[in-house]
Amino acid sequence: MRSIRALGLVSLFALASVALPAAAVAQGGVKADSYPVQFSAEPVGTVTFSYEGLSPTTCSEASLAGEAEGPTGTMALSSPEWECKEETVESTCSWEFHPGSENSVDLGPPGCSIKGLKIGSCFVNFYAQTGIPVTYEDVMVNEKEAIRATINSPIESEHCAWVSGDPTLNATWDVSGFESIEGESGPQIDIYRVDGLNAFFITGEESEEESKQPKFESEEYPNTVTGSLVESKTAKFILEGVTYTCNSGDFTGSLAEAGTQLQVDASLSGCNSEAVVSMNSCHLKYTLSNLTSGWLYFASGGQAIECDEEGDVIEIEASNCVAHIPPQTLSKSLATFENFGSGSTRYVKSIGTAVKGLTYLYKSGFCVLLGEEHNDGEIAIGTYDLRGP
Repeated sequence: MRSIRALGLVSLFALASVALPAAAVAQGGVKADSYPVQFSAEPVGTVTFSYEGLSPTTCSEASLAGEAEGPTGTMALSSPEWECKEETVESTCSWEFHPGSENSVDLGPPGCSIKGLKIGSCFVNFYAQTGIPVTYEDVMVNEKEAIRATINSPIESEHCAWVSGDPTLNATWDVSGFESIEGESGPQIDIYRVDGLNAFFITGEESEEESKQPKFESEEYPNTVTGSLVESKTAKFILEGVTYTCNSGDFTGSLAEAGTQLQVDASLSGCNSEAVVSMNSCHLKYTLSNLTSGWLYFASGGQAIECDEEGDVIEIEASNCVAHIPPQTLSKSLATFENFGSGSTRYVKSIGTAVKGLTYLYKSGFCVLLGEEHNDGEIAIGTYDLRGP
């Protein structure tokens, strides 16, 4: 099991959204095995509001749902409505949970309200507030890692004059994660708490001063960044007019210090023509250019394919052809990057990588009839994200 720094569940009925902190340093939060991820929170037992001496009010259909595009310090979940003691409770508030050192939850944003809750014969309203105690546990749900959030505490309220004190909320949810496939919930995946999220981002601008030019940076070093092709994106190799398309791709990079270069290893699968792409010890090296456009950063003409082991190549083995892509400088190439998130949840998306004039060698199969060495290959890698741990 893994631990957390910040988790948030939304209000009873606010629209699902993910709130990211404006600024943070090594802030913890929630991570999932893949993104985007859909969250589903199911009650453990009953959700009740109670006053001492009055019959408690039980809320039915108290499930919550939401989603996130990446690691988050605040996880927001919602439900269209709750029925509590046959009354519909309406809410504009979010429950913003802060585990870790705080172990509390805030009700916000300022000006929000929860209205229509009836306890006994008393109607109760709740408004924005901070510091409500909450506890977290790491649990297993259907043999997958999940997060349990429990509140058993009085909630500041506006209530009837004839009752004293504030009502106690007693609620526990098990929050599970699911793959998000074209907006629909897919197979369940692990979600877990982390003590710290290490932001990965690009800073700088076009400048004649080298110190001000674009660079890859992290909050802490070294930082190992990982990511995958986003939904519906692919990685393609185009050799002599034949396109090998891979529908799944995972990427890993490592940043030892701030700089213009980033080495990215790829693992590609799900390719057509029964093709198998073996990267061996080879990887793609990006070099940021002194070029920006609005919020976009570029690596233009400075990319390369490099291999750690002498003699290694990228090998594409298809049903009727084996091709080798040797180490080389990719002078006709362009990659585009964009920053996302904020604070410790910042990450970088590679919006696209395009290479032309790729050198490759046909080694066996029918394709050798076209000659061994060619210099007309292309690579087209769709959008993928790179995030710190």
